[in-house]
Amino acid sequence: MRLQHGQLELPDRSSFWKPYTLGYQFLAEAKRLWELERNSRKRITTLQAGAIICVTCNIDGIDKIGASYLAQSIAMGVEMGLFSQTFASRSLRQRSVYAMTAWSVFAWQAMQQFHFYLEPLLSEPPVIELPVNLGELFVMYPHAASSWPIQHSAVFRAVVGFRTIMNEIGVRNFGSGKDRGALSLGEAMVYRAKILEWMESLPPSLSPSQIVLPAPLKLQYAHTSNARFEADHLL
Repeated sequence: MRLQHGQLELPDRSSFWKPYTLGYQFLAEAKRLWELERNSRKRITTLQAGAIICVTCNIDGIDKIGASYLAQSIAMGVEMGLFSQTFASRSLRQRSVYAMTAWSVFAWQAMQQFHFYLEPLLSEPPVIELPVNLGELFVMYPHAASSWPIQHSAVFRAVVGFRTIMNEIGVRNFGSGKDRGALSLGEAMVYRAKILEWMESLPPSLSPSQIVLPAPLKLQYAHTSNARFEADHLL
């Protein structure tokens, strides 16, 4: 669905609202199939697809529609016990799929809800732990002699770590904790300490001098924002 945005030969490739474009037609079919599955037996792939539709809608600027798919996917996950069980009786492969799905959806909703100043859809992170080895992904750039690893395992762990803190702040500011009033200086310093601890725990491969790809670069936004805050505070 998103490949058509970058396909220069396609007419009106960015006009997602026009029914004759490939992007519109693919998304419409994806929604139709998803709604059929949603009303039948719950599957982990149905939940994953709902989250992907949410991301797709966000990219197209129709985030309110996307949010409904995310909320339905999370409700489906809650019903399946995805966020509250360890699935110890399942195979290693199944547990890995469930863990990656649970943490991916949790991290995405944490960021999205925080961005819009909304109460998190999940107040706590998933119970299931991430596998020790999350695997690696390789990309091949034009004119490159070989493929390049994207540090998938390290980046994913760093992202969910940071967004867990975001979710905690979201619960305090926009969820059940908002009745306690504005965030106090003491509370803010606690969250600051957690963010600093998270930054210090990043592996050398994600240090500013080593990163080149988009996902690791985004991780340094927190460091830059914190450094600017410290500089302004000292001034």
